[in-house]
Amino acid sequence: MTYKVLMPIGDATEVMDTLYPYFRLPEDGFEVVVAGPEARKYHGVMHEIPPDASIPWDITREQPAYHIQATVAFRDVNPADYVGLFLSGGRAPEYIRYDQHLLKLTQHFFNEKKPICSVCHGVEIAAAAGCISGRTLTSVAKCALDITSFGGKYVNAAVHVDDNLISGRTWHDNTPMMREFVRALKEYVAR
Repeated sequence: MTYKVLMPIGDATEVMDTLYPYFRLPEDGFEVVVAGPEARKYHGVMHEIPPDASIPWDITREQPAYHIQATVAFRDVNPADYVGLFLSGGRAPEYIRYDQHLLKLTQHFFNEKKPICSVCHGVEIAAAAGCISGRTLTSVAKCALDITSFGGKYVNAAVHVDDNLISGRTWHDNTPMMREFVRALKEYVAR
């Protein structure tokens, strides 16, 4: 039996946040289903602070990257078909967090205590869904306010586990974050 993990995205999804789990989870038998506001191809982006010290940047620079196909629209997802949720980052969460279908999907995973993994700006979706009050998470430092403004506690760590919620700062923390998420998924399906 193949167990499915839902991955919501939109335009400007960060490709390292998205593609690493997209390819990593099937290695342990989990099918990643990419969903978007519509079932279509989305533009991925790459965020980095340019390494050229002669032209300093205080923030990350965004540039085009790979495209990612969403095979289902948020409104057509039956969350009962999924064992986990992966909230990737980039600028996409800033926009898709207003989609009421996505917010209801997100609430399902929190309410049912299914494994959830959030990296970088992915926390903006969980916050908008009203799901992080009383929870402790990590994220990219500039999203600390998104956590604390919605009643959560921010910690600066590569990965943080709060019951069924696994969070990481950025794609640089993919390895320890995904290790914990895979562990949680395996424990959930073994019940």
